[in-house]
Amino acid sequence: MTNITIPRQISGELIAVPKKEYQLFSSFLEFIDIKQIFFWTKEWQAKEWQADKDIATGKVSKVYNNAKDLKKALRLLKK
Repeated sequence: MTNITIPRQISGELIAVPKKEYQLFSSFLEFIDIKQIFFWTKEWQAKEWQADKDIATGKVSKVYNNAKDLKKALRLLKK
């Protein structure tokens, strides 16, 4: 029987899946671009969840239309 191995860097642990079962379920799998793998870590997902919660509860800063206004606001915070 041939196995498909999912690398530890992607799954967090080494997993071997029989090829027959893999082919059966592979159409349901979502493949992730390896350059984006950091986004799917538990730590990053927790930060994304917190950001979504902050946005939903209005815990966000004002939107500044230009760098001058942003710098002015940052200087005021510094005082």
